[in-house]
Amino acid sequence: MGPHTPGFPLVAYNDLDALEHELKMNPNVAGVMYEPIQGEAGTIIPDDGFLKGVYDLTRKYNCLLITDEVQAGLGRTGTLKAADHDLAPYGLKPDIVTLGKALSGGMTPASGIVADRHIMECFEPGN
Repeated sequence: MGPHTPGFPLVAYNDLDALEHELKMNPNVAGVMYEPIQGEAGTIIPDDGFLKGVYDLTRKYNCLLITDEVQAGLGRTGTLKAADHDLAPYGLKPDIVTLGKALSGGMTPASGIVADRHIMECFEPGN
C-alpha cells in the first residue's frame, strides 16, 4: 500500500538476504520495522525462524527491531504479540512494538508504542 514515506527503503517480505544487503549498503539504519504477520492482502505469514533472523541481523548491524503489531497484536494470533510465535522460544523480544486497532477494543481510534525505558526516554509527548 502507499504512498510510502520517503527515506524508508522497502525490503522484500520474508527475504533475509535482501534485508542484509540493505543493512550492508546503509550503515546509518537506525531500525528495521517489520510486520510479523501481514494482513492487507490476506494473511501472509513468513517462514519459521524468519523474525529470529531479522532479530539477529539487527544485532549484527547495531539497529533496533521494531515490530508492527497494529493488526496482529494483542492476542489476535493466540499470543500477546504476533512476534512471540517466532521470538519467544528464544527468549527474545523486539526493541519497539507498535500497537493499534485492538488497543482500545475497537471503541476509539488509539495507537501507541511499547519499549524498554532506555528507548522510551528518547521520546517526548507528541513524538
